[in-house]
Amino acid sequence: MQRWTQAALNLTPSPGRPTQSAQAPPPNPNELIKANFFQVTFDGQAQLHRYAVKFGQINGKDPVKRELRRYLVHQLVTTNVPSTAHWASDYHSSFVSAGRLYNVPADSFTKTFIITPRPGTPAVAVQATITYEGIVDMAAIGRHVSSSLQNRVKLTFPADEHFRALNIITWKQINDMAWPGGRIGNKFFPLDNTALKRNLPKTGAHVFEARTGFFTSMRPGDGSIVLNVNATTSAFFPAGMRLSEFISRRFNRTTPSQSQAKELKNVRVKLICQCRKSCSAVKRDKLRVIHGISTRNIEAQTFKIGQNQFPTVLNHMQTYHNYYGQGNVCCVNLGGEAEKDKRWYPADLLEIAPWQMFPDKLPERYNADMVKFAERYPGRHLAEIRGFALPLLGIGIQPSFLRGFGISIDENFIEVKPESLTMPGLCYNSQGQRQMLPVSEFKPLSPATWNLLVVARPTGNGFFSVPKEEFRLHIMRLVYEEEDENEKKAAFDWLRSWSYRELSPTLTNYGLNLSKKSTLVETVVIDRSSRAAFANQLSDVQDGWGNPPIIMISFPDGKKDIPLYSDVKWWGDCIAGAQTICFTRSTINKFQSTDPRDIRNKPNMLANLCLKFNFKLGGYSHAINGNGAIGVKTGTMVVGADVTHAGKCKDPGCPSLAGVVGTIWGMPLSHYQASARLQPNNTEFIADLRGMMRERFGRYLEAGKRMPEHILFYRDGVSESQFGMIKEDELPQIEQAVKDIKSREAFKNKPAAQAWDPKITMIVVGKRHHARFFPATADATALGQSGNCQPGTVVDTKVVTPDQFSFYLQSHDSPMGTAKSGHYVVIANGSGYSRDELYRITYNLCFAGSRATTALSICTPARYADLLCNRLRCYMKPVLGDEMLNDLYDESVDTYCRNSSTWRPRANHPSGRLNPWVGELDNTMFYL
Repeated sequence: MQRWTQAALNLTPSPGRPTQSAQAPPPNPNELIKANFFQVTFDGQAQLHRYAVKFGQINGKDPVKRELRRYLVHQLVTTNVPSTAHWASDYHSSFVSAGRLYNVPADSFTKTFIITPRPGTPAVAVQATITYEGIVDMAAIGRHVSSSLQNRVKLTFPADEHFRALNIITWKQINDMAWPGGRIGNKFFPLDNTALKRNLPKTGAHVFEARTGFFTSMRPGDGSIVLNVNATTSAFFPAGMRLSEFISRRFNRTTPSQSQAKELKNVRVKLICQCRKSCSAVKRDKLRVIHGISTRNIEAQTFKIGQNQFPTVLNHMQTYHNYYGQGNVCCVNLGGEAEKDKRWYPADLLEIAPWQMFPDKLPERYNADMVKFAERYPGRHLAEIRGFALPLLGIGIQPSFLRGFGISIDENFIEVKPESLTMPGLCYNSQGQRQMLPVSEFKPLSPATWNLLVVARPTGNGFFSVPKEEFRLHIMRLVYEEEDENEKKAAFDWLRSWSYRELSPTLTNYGLNLSKKSTLVETVVIDRSSRAAFANQLSDVQDGWGNPPIIMISFPDGKKDIPLYSDVKWWGDCIAGAQTICFTRSTINKFQSTDPRDIRNKPNMLANLCLKFNFKLGGYSHAINGNGAIGVKTGTMVVGADVTHAGKCKDPGCPSLAGVVGTIWGMPLSHYQASARLQPNNTEFIADLRGMMRERFGRYLEAGKRMPEHILFYRDGVSESQFGMIKEDELPQIEQAVKDIKSREAFKNKPAAQAWDPKITMIVVGKRHHARFFPATADATALGQSGNCQPGTVVDTKVVTPDQFSFYLQSHDSPMGTAKSGHYVVIANGSGYSRDELYRITYNLCFAGSRATTALSICTPARYADLLCNRLRCYMKPVLGDEMLNDLYDESVDTYCRNSSTWRPRANHPSGRLNPWVGELDNTMFYL
């Protein structure tokens, strides 16, 4: 929207950096780090022109498919050679040229050319309308990114299209029809380089392909335009493999189930029938899209011909296509969704087209190989960018096509001098002897990870704060019906023994008030007939126990059952009002290390379980700097917020889910209580942030009989193009929530309440960016076990956007590959924090997490809002998983809110209550 775009041009500017003397010496090279950005400079004489191209209809249809448009652009410039040699195109709808693309005086003109749509078809004349859109305003952009603050001028227009033009130029070679690699969005993937490809699994018959590609983006930097180049890894369907072979390898069957078939929806395939009767070259060369897979094979699947003929697919293929395959081959619909549009083909006549990313999370059995291939440590990361990406972008090669556009890109990685923050102290012990965790308990060379061995008795006195109430261990063991009685008994006995010999003593040693009564264990044979039936099973056991506040759930070993997990969390939160801790026996048993320095040893695994018991029951494990001092201003409420969407759900009305978490008066800034809402499908801003902030203010007031004087709000899940949306559509909602509280009858005649005007600081937290930072030296001994920069590294120069208050913060240890920093952009700074204050506060908040012994990669409120949204997805799993299409389809948000299988399962749900969970959980962090 236009107002969002304009708002994004006027975000909170940086409060500035301390003035440096002109005589100050240059930075010590050992103090510098590398960034995956490259400085871009321009010849002041070059003038770059932008054009849009629109193609007329071909045989009565608009040309919309990507590959067809690539072919049309190629034919256009082959038949009508541009007047300048220096031009580039995205081969879809845009051109950029140095000088005029064609020597035509008009700003809009047409070019005509002839194409042959498919071999053997008649030639067709195509008309292309080319429209001049203006120059790339390098003068204004140059002033905007000027290294001289005195000469820097704020942009008065959105520059997205101008930077897009620069991106098209750098991709000149990559977009060319002759380049053999893959192009997907703003990533490109070189072809057939063994260093950049791996089969998944690594050994045996492969099912997927992992490929290394490169993301690129021109951006305004602090002092110059910069080009961001990052190596990335994606999983692909295996190009050229017969679909029948893929199905056999992937699912171990000839016909996938309907849930399995969803994985193949929209995959492109090519018909490889070699007959010469019906399958002309036109049909064989055409790429087709999979719309579905029949539950019946080609021997059983029929279709209608004429009025009364219903041959099987097998019979038809044998009669008309010289097909000699087997009847048990699965049947694939390449026509359309409607019954009249369906066209069935045998899977063994279809070949998977190249360059198709696997759209979902990879199945678990391929994860280890994928992670190992993608585990890109700094040295390898830099080498791949330098060796594979830069030459294709025209960088570091002679001659470079960039020169014709007046562009020069430095082949050296930009170096920046970071700020280095010291790690906060962590205080444990709950018996009046609060002591800082000694340095010896932090992981060597990775100071943002620690263990808890000295916290437990007899060495220490336990967690910083523990609940006083006594509790008893209750464990439900979930089993599938097929498990035999001997297995059930053995597992039951193991659970009793493990809880008595290992878990119970550890809980006591960390200061929790565990009852001396024996652990109660019940086996539940899973009823999967419906969500409600399974919930009734769990409720029967819980009722028999007297409704304990916390229950451990032992899941069956083997493949992760995400629907089962979702149903357990839905039952615990929305029906039972009991907090749940889920685990598997295999997870417990894999932690066998006895090395006290090994973070993943068995004692630390047990300590982690104790962490969960403690915060779920109302305690908190540690305090920052001994007294919980994060660095915020007195009377601050810290808030996190996020939105998640339906994704590939078939229901077009499936709501988006919004979550807000906030601190309350009198509790540490590691304790966040929650509010949640459903909102219209794919709504990006938080539609009822006003209502959720009213809830958070009300809870703050209830706890401390006062209102917050400052609000520090971290918003997760926002892209760069949505910064204006946050300023225009969310910040005002917080301000309106303040007015709502002041208008309540209890506050109307109270001057102090009417004077309440909290200062709001709003910060967007970015995770999906491609900025990476690397030590200038590869000395892993000095710079961390993985060769990454140390936690506490802050970058706020050169590669940040001018006229924005933004910074990158690496807060965590990265045990695998190159660390990814959080990106923080300040939308509003009502509290008037300085740069250094916000850096320190944000870094300290990364150590406030309750459920792990490591600093988080983004600050705790943003991460917790993300986890809350994950929990909301559990509640809505039947809708998100397309299990309720017959009951709910494209309904109003209110209809989804009232559904008893998802958002509101309790018949006695209080009127006016909008949060889906049981009210008894309001004061807890049940969502972690």
